[in-house]
Amino acid sequence: MCGFLKGVLTELRETGIDGIEAITPPPLGDTPIGLAREQLGPDVTLIGGLDPTQFVGATPDRTRKLIHEVLAQIVVANRRWRRPESLGDRLILRLPGTNAGPP
Repeated sequence: MCGFLKGVLTELRETGIDGIEAITPPPLGDTPIGLAREQLGPDVTLIGGLDPTQFVGATPDRTRKLIHEVLAQIVVANRRWRRPESLGDRLILRLPGTNAGPP
């Protein structure tokens, strides 16, 4: 199913699942993480939300921007989260072969 969950989110919620992996937004999947959070509720653990194809060749700054965009979707869907901007420099990315983040 690798990210093609949009059409079954209601059924997944009804199963009472604790968590789900493979939340993948378009173009690779069809399920933005904000939609999954809205449909599944705040108590279901969500793993995913990042389209890995967008990171191919991405600079560290572009990578941070993509992650902040995903965090913003989660904040909109779940008011208990802090705004991504409040993470500031605490969002540390270690990318092999780059100097993004502390050693």
